[in-house]
Amino acid sequence: MRRLVLLLVLALPVAAQEETWAEVFMGKGKAGYAHDKSDKGADGTWTSIQEMKITMNRMGSTLEIASNSESVETADLKPVRMKVHSVMGPSPTEYEGVVEGGMLKLAITTAGETRHQEIAWDAAALFPQGVRAFQKKQGFAAGTKYSYKIFSTDTGGFLDMQVEVIGPEKVDVLGESHDAVHTHTVMQPLGYAEDDWVDANGDVLKSYVAMMEMTTVRSTKEKALGASAGGGELVDLMQKMSPRANACVAHPRRVPEALFAITLKEGDATTIEWPGSNQSVEKKSGKTVWLRVKNGKPGTVVNRPVPASPELEAYLKDNSFLQVNDPAIQEAAKKAVGSEENAWAAAVKLSRWVHESITKKDMDVAFATASEVIKSHEGDCTEHAVLLAALARAAGIPSKVCCGFLFVGGHLGGHAWASVWVGEWVDLDATLAGDWTDAMRVKLSESTLNEAGMGATMQGLYKALAGLTVDVVEVVREGKAEKIASAPWWTIDGKTLHHSLGFSCEPPAGWTVVPVEEMPVASVAAFKHGDDMIRVIYVDAPPGRDLEEIPGAIQVVKLDDAAEVICGGSSEAAAKAMPSFHLRAGK
Repeated sequence: MRRLVLLLVLALPVAAQEETWAEVFMGKGKAGYAHDKSDKGADGTWTSIQEMKITMNRMGSTLEIASNSESVETADLKPVRMKVHSVMGPSPTEYEGVVEGGMLKLAITTAGETRHQEIAWDAAALFPQGVRAFQKKQGFAAGTKYSYKIFSTDTGGFLDMQVEVIGPEKVDVLGESHDAVHTHTVMQPLGYAEDDWVDANGDVLKSYVAMMEMTTVRSTKEKALGASAGGGELVDLMQKMSPRANACVAHPRRVPEALFAITLKEGDATTIEWPGSNQSVEKKSGKTVWLRVKNGKPGTVVNRPVPASPELEAYLKDNSFLQVNDPAIQEAAKKAVGSEENAWAAAVKLSRWVHESITKKDMDVAFATASEVIKSHEGDCTEHAVLLAALARAAGIPSKVCCGFLFVGGHLGGHAWASVWVGEWVDLDATLAGDWTDAMRVKLSESTLNEAGMGATMQGLYKALAGLTVDVVEVVREGKAEKIASAPWWTIDGKTLHHSLGFSCEPPAGWTVVPVEEMPVASVAAFKHGDDMIRVIYVDAPPGRDLEEIPGAIQVVKLDDAAEVICGGSSEAAAKAMPSFHLRAGK
């Protein structure tokens, strides 16, 4: 019953000829349920069904995610065929695949349109009953280590499941203590880890994913489908995947070059291939890598449409997620770029058009395709990225979608953006829509999105969830390097908080400073009074853009021509306390 949320994996072990239910918790709140069922036919073939439905919290927005998979294996546990029904956006995505002739012949249906793809099948890959048999063969003696491979529709490739048996432990299931064996599994190349507690047959009684605070525990059907007794708060997924920075940096949107020190909590960061021609490994030491990122305007520019050379052909294709041939996409691209022939200038116009077109900027959708976004005008950074990538291709500009971290305030938050080929590859971020894109970001993955599912791009999300420590070592502006020392974000003199970004504030009576380690994502300071909170956010304008009005801001203090701090709180108590908050520029 092992479940790694968001990763639609075929070949997670399912108990033989049995139906099981489980409750899924994220943090203290019940997120949903998991349901597994398997059956052995008269001809000896196995059919395994795995279902999961959960609700997730992402910065206050609720996301509903569901998946249902069915896989068939021969009597000797060879993979035969599979189906996956996934709901992560407005329209479900269907995968149907058959393993034959050394290939996985896959049909992918999104928004009513079916596309076909063939992937070379790894003969070592297993489906659920094959995994279960393999694990039993390895045994559950403490210290045992082994690995096996599975196929993921979400990454469009094979994953190496590296297992270590920790040893016997007691585990509580339905109020009763059970003997179990604790195992620890790391999925590579994602670095995503899970702990399982299995019985003597290898059936999972309980699972825990630390990076998401997600617990799956065996239960009854009634409890699995019912509400959680007493309730509880769901963990904020965005908060979990947004590491704190070692320091606050002023004007991050205007930094064209930066150096980061990156350490991976599960695995070795020095073994990762860091994507993008604008990222280069400067040094390796232990499990830490020093990564230099350069962004800005391109040095070489060509006119569009860019010829579909063998090297660039894949980056101009229409696919299930970037529907380049959609008439609405084609029309929007023509409208946005007009007669502009310069590929870079046209790409910047498209970025601005996307930023202005997506009028409902929220996190209510996990992932939508370009065709869905151009109709809904809704989404977060992911929707901005896929729509820009699709429009760029429609305008004859090769593109790909990138996933990684963006430096925001004192955090590195999960983020998505596009990269366009205009004579060279250049990052372009429609969420920010500046004249050029800053280097205060780490690209974890990039993809054409021609692969099955979200493909390689989603691997960036999994690496983020696996846990990274990212320190800003240096920023370069106008050719001058500035070393960034790890330092406290602020000092407190009496009641006054003096922030390193150049502002100060005094909280109202009864309000206390929130420690940095408990800081909400994107905040540079925060204050609490019971359950109420006032947040301070640092905002800087990207190049070529003016500071925008921020909805919900109660106080706005301009620090200079390109930066300001805002504060606000959603509660009535926060609104009442705000007049005596005393936020001001300088010290």
